[in-house]
Amino acid sequence: MRSVSQRWVDETGSAVPLVGGLIFVVLLVTALVADIAMLQVSYRMAASRADRVAEAGAAMIDGDRLRVDGVVALDAVAAVERAHEAAVAEGVEQRYLDIEADTAGVCVALTGRYEPFAIRMVMTTPVEIAVRACAAPVIG
Repeated sequence: MRSVSQRWVDETGSAVPLVGGLIFVVLLVTALVADIAMLQVSYRMAASRADRVAEAGAAMIDGDRLRVDGVVALDAVAAVERAHEAAVAEGVEQRYLDIEADTAGVCVALTGRYEPFAIRMVMTTPVEIAVRACAAPVIG
């Protein structure tokens, strides 16, 4: 049998809790980094969709006004309809979409939510994503 002083000197296995804690921290940081990266990807995808929808609407030039006055102007009604069609093609739900158009251009606002995995431990609510893109009609 070992004496009490020998038991205190023997530190066999003392690194196991330290290594276990270090592995947990590394995994937690990796999960947070992955969540933040996915949030950025979600934002970029929403911005790209909004750009494509706005550009589709801005392609609806008022041909009569262009022929008569030589002015490049947007047909606002046709632009909103075309933007809605493009949004449906992009898979955007109507409740997350807001389209405004006049003769100068089209503006599209998209909203959405990203539900993080690791950040959920810190934040209990989903992250709101809101983007806005505008496009104007041009020729050439």
